[in-house]
Amino acid sequence: MVFLTLVKESLAALWRSQKVQENGVMCHDPHHAVLFFHKGREISRTLICFHCINAEIPCSMFRGDLVMFDDQIPEYRALKSNLEGLVGSAE
Repeated sequence: MVFLTLVKESLAALWRSQKVQENGVMCHDPHHAVLFFHKGREISRTLICFHCINAEIPCSMFRGDLVMFDDQIPEYRALKSNLEGLVGSAE
């Protein structure tokens, strides 16, 4: 249980550190999902495509639900590496 808590905290911190911008959709073939819970209930989810560095985030601050990550920052690379380490790569 301690490991899972540390993973959740680490992923949450990485998620909050992401910089996103309006997306010009490329392939959007998501292979990763992040589910957000509050008090044991799912409150939101996002679908991530690391091939074209975008995510589907319901009710994003941009016009649509798709945003593009800034893949030049180390926090993006850490998020990608952590998620792929947990559930595998989309390759």
